[in-house]
Amino acid sequence: MALPVLVVLAVIAWQAPRPDRVTDRDVYEATASRTIVPDCTDLHCFRVLVAWTLGALPGESVLKWKAYAVVSNTGAAAAVLALGLAWGLSPRAAVMAATFSALGFGSLYTLFDPFTSDPLMYALGPAVTLFLLQERVALAGAVAVVGVMAKEFVAAPLFIFSAASWLDGRRGLALRVLSAANLALIAWLILQLTLMLRFNYSYGENPSTHLLSGGYLARWISERRDNRQEVFLSICR
Repeated sequence: MALPVLVVLAVIAWQAPRPDRVTDRDVYEATASRTIVPDCTDLHCFRVLVAWTLGALPGESVLKWKAYAVVSNTGAAAAVLALGLAWGLSPRAAVMAATFSALGFGSLYTLFDPFTSDPLMYALGPAVTLFLLQERVALAGAVAVVGVMAKEFVAAPLFIFSAASWLDGRRGLALRVLSAANLALIAWLILQLTLMLRFNYSYGENPSTHLLSGGYLARWISERRDNRQEVFLSICR
């Protein structure tokens, strides 16, 4: 299945036009070319793994980032297929889930705007979950420790699996997974604090850092409310 998916995604990525709006491209390309960008004031400045890796490779920037998105989303489809089978889905259902993963909105959007850590997360999320189902805790933890340098969400499956295992009565496994999750958290904190204290990085005004005021959820609700008001006023006019 992997080769057909790879070819389809590659064709879509090749044909996808350049975004007609401001994206995070400048932040990721600066990180890729300079490694450290002192005084960077963007949340994406802290998501360094993909940028550092692609920056070390030769080639034109857009081509490298689109190739990364294609390969990562293909890997995500393969991981979802394996995870579906491990969960006991029929082969047909597992293939459908993998296809939806490869051709869903998130995957296809990253072919349009590949300057993001999301494709790697799409692959590592199901892969880490599969390792945990197989009780390969050390491997899952190692992947998460490295993966948090790309985006913090890769640690989420470990915390979720630890809680689920505890509720299921598997306390020993829950504690092992929690230990691995905390190692990933510590690695993430070390990266954040190093970039903040040594190079004056900050999150800027990114809504996701304002947890007590609702983060992006509050912003989304506010924008939805404003849009409804605009529609209502336009109708009244």
